[in-house]
Amino acid sequence: MTMPHVTYDNVFGPQTTCYRVGGKIFLMLGQDADPQYATFSYDPEESLVLRATYPSVVPGYYSNKRLSNTVYYDGRIEPEQTLDWISESYAIVFAKLPRKVRDELAARSDA
Repeated sequence: MTMPHVTYDNVFGPQTTCYRVGGKIFLMLGQDADPQYATFSYDPEESLVLRATYPSVVPGYYSNKRLSNTVYYDGRIEPEQTLDWISESYAIVFAKLPRKVRDELAARSDA
């Protein structure tokens, strides 16, 4: 999965990696948890559908429950299935960045 302008850090500790675009988090991965999990931003209406469809998807862990979801990799869902959700999260967060930040990121791509 390649997304432009992505940075990452462990601001919440070594067990959680935060992926950002324009300084805003769009994905958190809990690698040391059992089960492992991913928390991502998503459309509030579509989040309700995901949660109703997939038992492993719950309101965002340590996040805005309305705007994010956590998926637990507990064997009931394939990790690959979440790639589309993560891509959508990236797009949502990128679109909400201030125009100036988006323009600066675009200028870096053109350089």
